[in-house]
Parts: sequence; C-alpha cells; structure tokens
Amino acid sequence: PIPLSTQGRVAGTSSSSLRKAQLADGKEDQVGRKGISGGSLALPESIKLLNYLALSYIYSHQDRDAVSSLKRCLDIDPHNIIALVNLGLLHLDRKDFKEAIACLQKATDLDGSDLSARIGLGNALAEDKQVAEAIRQF
Repeated sequence: PIPLSTQGRVAGTSSSSLRKAQLADGKEDQVGRKGISGGSLALPESIKLLNYLALSYIYSHQDRDAVSSLKRCLDIDPHNIIALVNLGLLHLDRKDFKEAIACLQKATDLDGSDLSARIGLGNALAEDKQVAEAIRQF
C-alpha cells in the first residue's frame, strides 16, 4: 500500500506507510455547501480539519472513524481530491479494491496530475487483476 495523499507527492511505499504518512495542506481548501455541524457554509478550515481528523484516526488504527470523517468531508465537498485519495487508499489498505478504484478514479478524473491518485489507482487496479488498466496509470 501507499501512503495518504501529500499534495500530489508520494512518500514511501512500505506496508506500514499508510499509518506513517503525513497529510499536507493543499487542495482541501475548497468551500463546500454544509459545515461540519450542518451549517449553511463550510469553511475551508472545516474540510482541512476533517482530513486531519481522519489522519489522526488512521494513526490510532480506527479505520472506521477515518472513513466516516473522510465521507463527511466529501459530503461537504464531493470534489475534494485529498479526501478522495485518502479514502481510496484506506479502501486499498483494507483490500476493498472496488471501492478503492471508485474513489481513486474520481480523484484522477478531477486531477490527472495527482501522483498519489494515479499510483493508488494503478495499485488498486493491479490488485483487482486489471493489469492492462493498471499499467496505463503508471
């Protein structure tokens, strides 16, 4: 598995790297429609906080809570690339390849230059035995 999204860069690729990765500031500063508490406007900080909260859950091996935080982030901003990539990589780490592919494909559709999304998608496709498609991502 590969680590969480770090602004289009890919850190190490060891099996424990998902737990060691650092989430960086970046594309998560888009404004969404609903705040964390269901308000009418989401501040960019709300999205950023949800991404950081998910990372803290990952560090604590609380993957279910991490998935929940990332989904809340995507409820606010469905085009949040960092949340999509991190959710896809979590699914990949959990060997849920179909969900990983769906999240990572959406991220690459939104930003084809995001290396974490492309490499994650390639890995998910390879794990799902879609080798020809995987090779195209690299």
